[in-house]
Amino acid sequence: MGKPKTIDAFFKKKDVSHSEVNTPPPATNIDTSIPEERPSKCPRIQPKEIDTTSLERDPGLRPQICEFPINLQDEIRYAYIKAGPYQPVLDYPFKESGNQRRRFNALWFDAHLNWLEYSPSKDAVYCLPCYLFGKKPTGRPGSDAFIVKGFDNWKKVNDGMNCPLVGHVGKDPNSPHKIAVKCYEDLMKHSRHVDKLFEKQSSKEIQDNRLRLKASIDSVQWLALQGCAFRGHDESLDSINRGNFVELVKLVSTYDHRVAEVVLENAPRNAKYTSPTIQKEILHIIASKVRRCYS
Repeated sequence: MGKPKTIDAFFKKKDVSHSEVNTPPPATNIDTSIPEERPSKCPRIQPKEIDTTSLERDPGLRPQICEFPINLQDEIRYAYIKAGPYQPVLDYPFKESGNQRRRFNALWFDAHLNWLEYSPSKDAVYCLPCYLFGKKPTGRPGSDAFIVKGFDNWKKVNDGMNCPLVGHVGKDPNSPHKIAVKCYEDLMKHSRHVDKLFEKQSSKEIQDNRLRLKASIDSVQWLALQGCAFRGHDESLDSINRGNFVELVKLVSTYDHRVAEVVLENAPRNAKYTSPTIQKEILHIIASKVRRCYS
């Protein structure tokens, strides 16, 4: 059986004896360093800033959320959340209710601080979370009371547990109002959004990923140049010999505790950089660089 071929045997060197072209560096000098920053394939789209001063604050005059362009609705919701419920303290007008005259009481804001709004133009109250996240009114009685039309029957507000404001909140944990409040709170937690979590990826995590990938690249390069097989017959954890690639990564890790802390079993399951697909991809990149050097 002949001597196994190395990766250099598959490429014919170009005759440069009559050329002024410099001799290319050997394949062993391939730069496998990871760049500090990789260019993004597509620019990140930043959310547009909405000027809160341009939004209609009076809940009786503002357009419904569904009337705004769909690509701006979340930004508008966030702008209204930052502005908070509209709770002006005024000399509220009286309304005739039979033989009595009643009007809105600013103390009701304290009991429903996080959602109750008052419209001076309609002399009625509204619900901010339901306006922002509630379903489109169905036409059923009461479905648009705190979203479109507003509520202004002040006589019933002091009716104990039958108070319409209490009834609007509901006892059911999955009431429409409480679902809207949950959406309201989730949008307020801007720092917990997925894009923000990605941005907060620590520098240590980035360094660990690069070190982990560097160990895989060095192992692939050495095995390729020596013409060795990558895979083993049994690469399970309890195997005596897990194959050249895995065993070489283990050997590399013994020379630096920092590498040992981030490779193989100490790596996240979704970022080990040891799968056959990753090995082939790294080998393909190295082979492409060799071709360019000898072309």
